[in-house]
Amino acid sequence: MVHTSPFSVGGFAWQIRIFPDGPDEENKGNVALFLHCTTANHLVKVKARFLIEGQPSPVVYEHTFPANCISEMPSGVAFPNRSEFMKSLTDNKLRVGIEFVGVTEVNEVHVTLSEPTSYPTVCVTPFEDLSGCPWVLKTLQASKLKLKLDQNEKTTTGLMEFYHRHVIWNATLVAPSADDCSMNIPLNTKGSLIGYFGENWSDADVIKSDVAIEDLTVDDNLYRTDVDDGYDRYSYISLHVEILSNHLLYKTPAPSPTGDRERKLLYSARKDRTQLHLKYQELLRHKTALESKCHNLERERSRLGFNNQQQNIEDDDDVTKEEIVPDFTKLLFDLMNDLSRRATLKSKQPSLESDKSHRPYRPPTITEKEMNKKYHEYRSDFSQLVKDCRLKPSKSATLQQKVDEIHQQMIEYIETKSGIRITKTVVSGSLGTDTCSSNRIDVDLHIFSPNFPRNGHVMWLPSLIMGLKCLLEDGSNEGKLEHLSQFTCSSYSVQMLAYGEIEVDIYPSYDWQHQINDVITTTSSQPSSGGGYDGFYEELLRQRTSENLCWFSPDAAELQKSFIFEQPEQVKTVIRVVKQWRNEVDWKEYKWRPPSYLLMLLVVRAYENTLHDNTSYRNIIKHFIKLVLSTSAHKPARMRISWSRFYDPDDYNIEYSGSESSRDSPPIVQDPANPANNVAERPISWIPFRRNVQLWANRLMKDVVVDNKKLTGKI
Repeated sequence: MVHTSPFSVGGFAWQIRIFPDGPDEENKGNVALFLHCTTANHLVKVKARFLIEGQPSPVVYEHTFPANCISEMPSGVAFPNRSEFMKSLTDNKLRVGIEFVGVTEVNEVHVTLSEPTSYPTVCVTPFEDLSGCPWVLKTLQASKLKLKLDQNEKTTTGLMEFYHRHVIWNATLVAPSADDCSMNIPLNTKGSLIGYFGENWSDADVIKSDVAIEDLTVDDNLYRTDVDDGYDRYSYISLHVEILSNHLLYKTPAPSPTGDRERKLLYSARKDRTQLHLKYQELLRHKTALESKCHNLERERSRLGFNNQQQNIEDDDDVTKEEIVPDFTKLLFDLMNDLSRRATLKSKQPSLESDKSHRPYRPPTITEKEMNKKYHEYRSDFSQLVKDCRLKPSKSATLQQKVDEIHQQMIEYIETKSGIRITKTVVSGSLGTDTCSSNRIDVDLHIFSPNFPRNGHVMWLPSLIMGLKCLLEDGSNEGKLEHLSQFTCSSYSVQMLAYGEIEVDIYPSYDWQHQINDVITTTSSQPSSGGGYDGFYEELLRQRTSENLCWFSPDAAELQKSFIFEQPEQVKTVIRVVKQWRNEVDWKEYKWRPPSYLLMLLVVRAYENTLHDNTSYRNIIKHFIKLVLSTSAHKPARMRISWSRFYDPDDYNIEYSGSESSRDSPPIVQDPANPANNVAERPISWIPFRRNVQLWANRLMKDVVVDNKKLTGKI
């Protein structure tokens, strides 16, 4: 086999391969020519014919070369190598060439098929063409399949004034499992489609195909691909979107009588927007300069106040601790910057962003065989399950003593080393709420201080978390906090292990109930709200995004603990059972694992649902399972759970993001202490949660009915 040097056509590299004595035994004795694609990183459709001694071959070959795969055209030219034609060659040299009739880039787009019960549905699928230009393919899944090429927000970024993109395109439905290209279905038989795309406007043709959506939902359909990734199942179809042309044009594509007026209005709006942006940037610079001046003045005031109070200490030894602590409101930011810098130098991770995964996930040690044996005993003796989930009284007392000891040591060390004025602490978590299971021991320590800003957590809390982590590590290395080890951190808390068995999380929060006479400088442009939880709820109403609202969740820890702690002993016992089951399931990663607070609230609601029936442990667990499984997506609307213990839910009816028809849309479980917190948004998906709850129901009991479907005892 011999081949030509690589040459480039249409952005791809090609070669002509020549087999003087045939490519295989069947074609031995013939000269064979093939077109070969050497560096294709994109789907490409080719129409070409060979030239032999300047004469074109009678057949035009058509082939689609796959992406990221070195491939050659399956059809070629062959003729006997001992024919009269070969003998007539000059100098015994064969001159060959290739004439490209067309080279078209092809983009393979996978369109997810929606559930038949949710039709009609619009699916938006993004992709990039060969030049890197981003697009989206919108598909309307109704009785027939309809397609439209539309622009991404970055498609027209950087275009000059009055320029737009002119695109010619087409689409084909392909059969991935078929080797024959004749099985592919052209979705448009009326010629190529044209689209015009400018800044904030578009005008593109729509493909109205004859493909019925119902035919694609039939099992073993040739054009459908089924995917099961372990947590979710879905199906998609493969479409080849051909970009035949992509050029920039000047002026509008279709002038109209009102076109000039519209262009003038558009130009005026852009000019006003540019001026507003410049004014906004100038105001930001002034704001930064003023904040810098205030920062320096506050540092100087804190330094002078600290020196004066130190002088007073020398004159009077009876001064209380509250009187000698200076105002560290602004000085705290210097501390955080220094501690964050030290932590970055000492840690292997360059920043906190690489350490957001919490403590390393540890899968359960119990085997499937051992678990089946245990649940076989539990089905016959349910009281044994309740007994196995509870800690022994002696061990519980020992753990509580250890928590009190390490709690006091950490608070004293943080106040001494950092100067943070801690006005209140709340011990929650499993040990703090008396809901600890026997297979996992955890405690949450919330430290409240008026020195922390009220809002703007994304600006200061991650740095403070990293600084506290470094501070506590130093205390452990110095021997003052010798019982602490395995320090990690997330965006919200510092995490560690105490006495080798207790998982400890520290959450810094602003103390909303502490009365401060000084004016508090906040990071928000909003006016300061009042003190107490009324001020806390008013601040929540000012926040507009769920991302901002998540930062305020630890601020309500005292009310959250009170709500769980005041529940009857039956509820706490079932919470221990549910936590025991959760800890025995292998969730693969922390993001799939339901948090303890969510499980507690669901058990409380399950108990409330049993008040009209009987409140036995078995019945409460049965209602808990039914409550979780009833959140599946076929419901007409998302389930909403709320309580009126600390506020009226009608006054804080905050809606949450997510589509009502989404298959993985979580329910709404409104935090009884924080109306803006939807506890059900963690875990990130309820599909594995419901699946494991259903498996637990199969193991534990045989009489759970959900939506008129009875779960059997078989796994």
